[in-house]
Amino acid sequence: MTRARALHAGEDLKAATAEFVTLAAASADWDDDPGSHAMIAAETAILLGESGEFGRAREAADQALAAHARAPRYEQLSNCLRELARLQAQQQGPDGLADALTLLADAGRIADEARAAEYEAHGRSLDTALAYEHGRVNAYAGEYEDALAALEKALALLGEPGREDDHVGEWAECIRLAGAVEGLYLERPTPALTRLDAAISRLTALGHTEETEPLTSLAARLRDKK
Repeated sequence: MTRARALHAGEDLKAATAEFVTLAAASADWDDDPGSHAMIAAETAILLGESGEFGRAREAADQALAAHARAPRYEQLSNCLRELARLQAQQQGPDGLADALTLLADAGRIADEARAAEYEAHGRSLDTALAYEHGRVNAYAGEYEDALAALEKALALLGEPGREDDHVGEWAECIRLAGAVEGLYLERPTPALTRLDAAISRLTALGHTEETEPLTSLAARLRDKK
């Protein structure tokens, strides 16, 4: 695992993928540790997706899901499925949308299971991350109205940021992508600018000046196009 991750970090994707595929095959028989197999198969799926091998990536994700059913790894599986969906939509555009949405539906079931089990994610909320990914996936596929609706849902789930909010970066990125989809792709710059300017003012008042930079840049771009 350490070697495979080191190869991936060193951008030797082919060698890293081969290592992970071998490790996933070996760990499939770990009846006493299905949770580890779930995590290994999930990482394998992502590397296969990065290589554009989405059929094999789906098979690895299914192995991860089967192991997860025996030893839940909610966050790791949700992260895997969302990332795989993003990769497929990014690489294949509209042609990959149906498969990407199927992956996100699986991630939605994982989020439902986690909620029922009262599991709290260590990182991003599984529900807000899922809504955001629906936004990105639909945007990559050119389904901009659906993308904007998903991002609005993500923002509603996140709520307005506070001064000490750990999720302010996530909120700002949702605002940025919603502004880009609305202002650039749907060609509605006025409401997009209203959204961006309000967010910039709020973040500035809270002292989150670093997070305003991409929003300010996008707002300037939209004003240039008006």
